[in-house]
Order: sequence, then structure tokens, then C-alpha cells
Amino acid sequence: MVKGASKGLFEGIQRGKAQGIKDAMPKAYERGLEIGRAEGRTNGEKEGFAEGKKECQCEIDRLNAVLRQLREELKGSHHYPHHDDHHDDHHHHDH
Repeated sequence: MVKGASKGLFEGIQRGKAQGIKDAMPKAYERGLEIGRAEGRTNGEKEGFAEGKKECQCEIDRLNAVLRQLREELKGSHHYPHHDDHHDDHHHHDH
């Protein structure tokens, strides 16, 4: 409760200050916003890019694991001349 209140107070003060600056020096405020946005965007993009790369890496790892498993299964399946007993000989993928 108190935390929320102090957070609200803090944000209020920040907003009040920003508003005050905006009223006193509109140009400086706009410029500050622009700079803030540009920096924020750059940082955001950097972080987003890093996150994205991490996500991709996870996907790649997952896909590699799946591929590895498939290769293992193929090794043991009827892609090779010898038949395992538990594979039935008529293939199901003709319909």
C-alpha cells in the first residue's frame, strides 16, 4: 500500500516537474523528449535485438535437438535396407 502511494507520489512529482518544464520551456521539453525517445529507442532496439537473438538461439537449439532425434529415428527405421520387426512393411503414407 505504502509502496504504491510513494510510487504514485514519485510519479506525480516527476510528471509535475515535466509539466513545469513544459510550461516554462516548451522547446527544451520537446527537445528533451526527442533525445529521450531517440536514446530510449536505441537502447530498446539493442535490448530487443539481444532478446531476439536469445530467442532465436533457443529456437535453433530446439530445432537442432528435434533434427538430432529425427536422424536417430531414421537410422533405426526403414530408410535403410534392414527392417526392424516392429516396423510393419506396408507404408501408410500412400493415401
